[in-house]
Amino acid sequence: MSRPRPRFLLSALALILLLGACASPGGKGGRGPLIEVQVVNDLTPPRSVTIEIATAEGGRRAVLGSIAPSREGHFGYRLPVTGADYVFKATDAAGTEITSRVVALGENDIVVWSLRNNRLELRI
Repeated sequence: MSRPRPRFLLSALALILLLGACASPGGKGGRGPLIEVQVVNDLTPPRSVTIEIATAEGGRRAVLGSIAPSREGHFGYRLPVTGADYVFKATDAAGTEITSRVVALGENDIVVWSLRNNRLELRI
């Protein structure tokens, strides 16, 4: 049996650390304040969607995750800019997009978005 090579071990360790950092709690996004995003996928007919957050002017865009049909998704996101205007987008496999109303987000905000009626609530 041959000994593992040090370069392979270092590469494996780096990969494990990188994956651990990506999976750590605390939300995606920048280093700013954390918001909570709850999305209710109550679309008819039922279909999976990918959820994104974007600045209202379209400069920044980040994927929060995907939600299966008739499920609820909970995402954390660190705001790159506090008090800026944002929109949420849900896109299905066919490319159909639902865009929320524009909302100004700040520290510790909780966003609840129901897709069927495109109703977005902000809980402060």
